[in-house]
Amino acid sequence: MHDNIFPECADPLRNRRADVLVKHEAPSCHRHGFVGIDLAAAHCRACLVVHGHHHESYEGVLPSGTPVRGLAKAEVFRLRGGGLFVIYFVDFEASSLLPSSFPIEVAWVDTNGQGESYLIRPLEEWLDDGGWSYESEAVHGISVDTLMRDGIPVERVAKRAADALLPQQVMACSDAPGFDGGWMETLLDAGGQRKSSGFRGRTVRLLDVRQLYGCKRLVMAALLAWG
Repeated sequence: MHDNIFPECADPLRNRRADVLVKHEAPSCHRHGFVGIDLAAAHCRACLVVHGHHHESYEGVLPSGTPVRGLAKAEVFRLRGGGLFVIYFVDFEASSLLPSSFPIEVAWVDTNGQGESYLIRPLEEWLDDGGWSYESEAVHGISVDTLMRDGIPVERVAKRAADALLPQQVMACSDAPGFDGGWMETLLDAGGQRKSSGFRGRTVRLLDVRQLYGCKRLVMAALLAWG
């Protein structure tokens, strides 16, 4: 192997497609890893990176959110969802599509159909910022009165969402990651989870559900492992 992995080393993979990228060297999440491996994974849109070389058995994640599995010497690794990651499908309802919008309901479900759903009691400053739309209310059918009466405090919902969706072995996806990811950040910020010791500065990277469907063999392996 090369002593260094340069970005141009990843170029041959730019027009290739791989569900799992297997490399000798480690990517950047390892202390002796190379950013060039990250680029290779991004170029071929890999859903998992597996590497050896350092003889360390560990699970990691790239800055892009792609999971990584390092293998110990002579370690046998079987691709099983239950031991590597959990897939969650995440969806938000929001007050509107305005820049000042805020989350009013969040739900997530795994590949077994097990999930959670919470109405979110809005903060006063959210309501004061003019982010509520009655046109949106007519679509989702959730009123401010309902939220104030039946909603769960922001701190509790944010803590539960962080516990469920932030672990490194979780793959969270959405059909509108741009919107849902923004509302997730709003929820975590308001609930104080960005400053918590368990957050460790990480953000939720919501995958586009169509991107996840593109990793067919990986998804099937996960579904079979849970099935």
